[in-house]
Amino acid sequence: PTTNASKWFTIFYMIIGTVMVARSVTFIASIPLSMRRLRMQQDVLAQTEDLEAVHRLIKADTLDRLGLREVKNDLSKAEFVIQMLLLLDSVNERELTSCCRHYDRIASGIMMQQGDGDMEHGGGPRDDTICF
Repeated sequence: PTTNASKWFTIFYMIIGTVMVARSVTFIASIPLSMRRLRMQQDVLAQTEDLEAVHRLIKADTLDRLGLREVKNDLSKAEFVIQMLLLLDSVNERELTSCCRHYDRIASGIMMQQGDGDMEHGGGPRDDTICF
């Protein structure tokens, strides 16, 4: 580069090229990590096909601690999904607790709007159901 314009072009070209190469290397480096994570997820899902693993899920106290267990020694579809999300590290207990508190605020606000005497849904709503 002999002129100032060509020098500036070269500088910017080198900067943009360096950033592009760095992004490409980062993407290529993340491929094995993504593959490992997918393999681990498949392993966790495969473990639950065993009846003993399902019994361990039923006996786990995680849902009890979070206040999400509907029936003791039973596992509903929603409870199973929550347990699997916890096992896969897709969510953590703190996030679930935050969601439960948010749900409770929404449900109590709706109940206050409807009034406690409004029982048009078969004798009143359950604790874990929002009725409009």
